[in-house]
Amino acid sequence: MTKLDLPFSITKRYPSYTPSFLGCFVSPPENPVEGLKQFADEFGDVETCRSKCQIDQFLLVQYRSEIEQLVEQADQLPKNSNTRGFINIAKNLKEILTSCAAACNCKRCEKIGDVVIALNAPRNMQLEHTDNSFDYLCPPINQPHYKHPSETQIVTNTY
Repeated sequence: MTKLDLPFSITKRYPSYTPSFLGCFVSPPENPVEGLKQFADEFGDVETCRSKCQIDQFLLVQYRSEIEQLVEQADQLPKNSNTRGFINIAKNLKEILTSCAAACNCKRCEKIGDVVIALNAPRNMQLEHTDNSFDYLCPPINQPHYKHPSETQIVTNTY
């Protein structure tokens, strides 16, 4: 389920309430433009979001050694289309290791989402994906994974 699916499935079940970005349920606005503005305002409220977020604890304490290992691995890889996503994730992780919690923000989190998924996945379950980055993220942390062909590969029959 993607972020965009969440409000629609909840509003079908609970039509008089929708989740706000911060997880609170609010009555739907009479004017959809006002609702979009409210969402944008809440999304832009980095101070409130960061006060509730523990991504720095997750990356810098709970999984620090794994993050350091991934950054080292990226430094040794050739730069090509298969490694590009992983290397970009590792660059952001390196910045977080260097600048600590100050480097953690919503925009950076968006860029490192795959590593958060890989680290948080239960090790007794297989992570299924289409992104190349997981081919580099999962083996060092002993996360079972399976890469499915992408939509483009299926359409062009190149898998």
